[in-house]
Amino acid sequence: MRITHIILIIIGIGISNDFLAQTPDLMVEMQPTSGKYDSDVLVSLYAPKGAIYYTLNGNEPTRRSIRYRGPFKIRKTTVVRAAAYRYGQKSQVLSQTYLIKEPTSSIPIVSLSVPPHQLFNPEYGLFTEGENITSTHPAKYGANYWSRRKLTVNVEIFEINEDKVFNGKTEFRVFGGVSRTFPQKSFSVSLDKNYGVSEFKYPLFGKSGPKKIKHLVFRNSGSDWGKSHFRDAYITSLTRNLDYESQRYRPVHIYINGKYWGMYNMREKVNRYFLDTYYDIDRDSIDLLEGRYLIKSGYRTEYLKLLRYLRNNDLSSEEHYAYIKSKIDVESFTDFIITQIFVNNRDAGGNVKY
Repeated sequence: MRITHIILIIIGIGISNDFLAQTPDLMVEMQPTSGKYDSDVLVSLYAPKGAIYYTLNGNEPTRRSIRYRGPFKIRKTTVVRAAAYRYGQKSQVLSQTYLIKEPTSSIPIVSLSVPPHQLFNPEYGLFTEGENITSTHPAKYGANYWSRRKLTVNVEIFEINEDKVFNGKTEFRVFGGVSRTFPQKSFSVSLDKNYGVSEFKYPLFGKSGPKKIKHLVFRNSGSDWGKSHFRDAYITSLTRNLDYESQRYRPVHIYINGKYWGMYNMREKVNRYFLDTYYDIDRDSIDLLEGRYLIKSGYRTEYLKLLRYLRNNDLSSEEHYAYIKSKIDVESFTDFIITQIFVNNRDAGGNVKY
């Protein structure tokens, strides 16, 4: 049976040129482990079988990459990516970030490794405008950063104590609305069993947050970019004890291919998995809409039916109001509206999910 009760929540080309088969019999090891270092690092690679190739610029290694012939020195923050080749087979790519002589951080660090052309190529890179802008609107619709194209990106997460709590492949997408036009793009990362790990099994948001999580959003703070850079996160933290759920937040530093990319807001991603985490709801029974009509999960039939009922019936009638209460958590909705009025939120628009 599909659940029709409505919950309101505040939301603030991957192209491979190496088609060799991958095999678990091949593996590559790298020493020392990734992390923060106060001086140069001497990196050693080892594979019990096969020849090792590596890169220092974010590209996945191929047989045209640097052939490993002995330890090499890293003098600045760098992502080393390595793979072993043997008899037409390729190992899984191992990616490790060496944060060399970086300032002490009081917040977590997240390092992304991705072939640079996939983000920055002027024709098709997801962080560039490209050549297909279809509108004179300031949002520059049609630009590459509006694409729903997915990339495979390696993500490493380092806690405040510098412990590495995650290192693995993720599905990467550019995220957000008009803020996509800003130099610092928001993006989401998702885990899937096809990448080897299906969840972050670590309390990224502390004791009050989920113990495991499948999707993360790294926001540039939206319309607050270039200003306080934490307004949305701060407001949702103020409303934590009200009668609706909102995303947890942590500020993080981002590095892309060893280059510092600024401070981001790490947030939970609102989707059916988010609702399944905080409510006793089967995620496959959820209807989730964005901006009233865009279907993110399930269907919109019941929601449109509810809108018609609201238009055609007088809610001063106890019977009609009782029906609405059976479909909407009125107390939660009231808290939500109070919050919007109190903070003078004029930029919610389509960022509200129903």
